[in-house]
Amino acid sequence: MAVVKHSHGPIESDREGSDTDRLFRLGASVLAYNESTVFVKKRLEEPLTLKDAIAQLRGEYDLILVEGLKGSDIDKIWLLREGEEQIDETISNVIAALPWGENRRAEALIAIKKLFLEKYQREL
Repeated sequence: MAVVKHSHGPIESDREGSDTDRLFRLGASVLAYNESTVFVKKRLEEPLTLKDAIAQLRGEYDLILVEGLKGSDIDKIWLLREGEEQIDETISNVIAALPWGENRRAEALIAIKKLFLEKYQREL
């Protein structure tokens, strides 16, 4: 599984004032890694679209989740915040709206499975 995270603000990958933070602010691309993890932060010449971001991950993962981009036309599982009763009427393509609580993970997996079977079962 992979997650594409969209942010309207700056992406924080390092603590402010560290060597890698200062180098990135000076224009360097940064690849940080250890024995089991890698993180790349670089500036783009042109804005990355959701389609392009997913294309970079496709083929390597069975499931790609997208966090953010609530205005997009992709199918959504909406996670209601604590105290929220319903989603905003302007949000489209919501296949499930899950209330705040302990069972959201299981309910989200059920919604993903249902969507997958409805959209792709014919192809299997």
